[in-house]
Amino acid sequence: MRRSSYYLLWKLFFWLYGASVIIAYKSHEYWRVWETIDLVMTVIAMVGLFLFAWQKYNQSHALWRLFLPAFVVWNGFYLFLLPLPADVLEKYPLSQFVLAFPFLIFALPLFFALYLYAFAKPQDVVRPATGGVYVDRD
Repeated sequence: MRRSSYYLLWKLFFWLYGASVIIAYKSHEYWRVWETIDLVMTVIAMVGLFLFAWQKYNQSHALWRLFLPAFVVWNGFYLFLLPLPADVLEKYPLSQFVLAFPFLIFALPLFFALYLYAFAKPQDVVRPATGGVYVDRD
């Protein structure tokens, strides 16, 4: 059984990742159909992260088992294979791999959380209580 502080860190990551996604898409200088697909995939992944961080276990684990590989493959395609617009490459004279690598590193905890949610057995809900921790057995 995991401690409540473990899930607190995942909740913090949820809010940080969500804020970074909002900032990233607000500051986009270009918008293609690929960005729309990426936004939809990211929002779905954020729902999975929310469900994991707030321990909302339900019967949809098979859906997340299908979504996780698709999301990982999509991110690899979007970050490394899909060419960036020419004006972006002129503005930042680095290779696409160097530009995409930090985004992949930042997404690794999201992949891990989705993996834990998709392949974990439903666990007891851990809630902090005054004077200790109790387990809510639904």
